[in-house]
Amino acid sequence: MSSLRVSPTPASAGYVRAVLRDDLAVLPEPVREEVALIATELVGNAVLHARAMADGQLAIAWGVGEHGVEISVTDGGSPTQPAVAEPHATDTRGRGLSI
Repeated sequence: MSSLRVSPTPASAGYVRAVLRDDLAVLPEPVREEVALIATELVGNAVLHARAMADGQLAIAWGVGEHGVEISVTDGGSPTQPAVAEPHATDTRGRGLSI
């Protein structure tokens, strides 16, 4: 597994996306793009909905295994409990936990 730590800012999502694209260059381009998109979404959710860890950072880890790519984003938790939403078909938010 590879890993890095980033500041809990919106710009970190783009940075993580670029790092993963480069690090996963052995994968086919469409797979690499999907992985980068998912990582961007996970980092964005941590920035929007959670706190940083005790060191002021978010931790991102990823690796390629026999059955696919694993990505994890670790944050410091949230002051509220997440709840699955039922967004309208035209809503642009609210699907994260369902995915």
